[in-house]
Amino acid sequence: MRRGDRLRSCRGEGFAVETAAGGVDGLKKVREVRPAAVTLDIMMPDVDGWTVLAALKGDPALADFPVVIVTIVDEQPRGIALGAAGYLTKPNCGWRARRVASSSSKMTRISAS
Repeated sequence: MRRGDRLRSCRGEGFAVETAAGGVDGLKKVREVRPAAVTLDIMMPDVDGWTVLAALKGDPALADFPVVIVTIVDEQPRGIALGAAGYLTKPNCGWRARRVASSSSKMTRISAS
């Protein structure tokens, strides 16, 4: 499932979705938007996801946001050890991503009006 398809799927499930161009932009958006949860790829154009995860978990103002890694990089034990709430390996993780989002008590759905 391509990124655009994943975004449409999440919006179709009733989630508000914000995107970022890379890790630096993503950290800025988390600080501004204060989302219910963060999905994070490890491979990004500016800084890698491991660096972003460390920054999120190392900042007391951001550390409690659940982070679900969605990536082609198969290093689940590392992600969980560094504080990720979930780890999904692409491709073919769409149904699992919806299940993780639906089961998280910190995730909030928005209702379409």
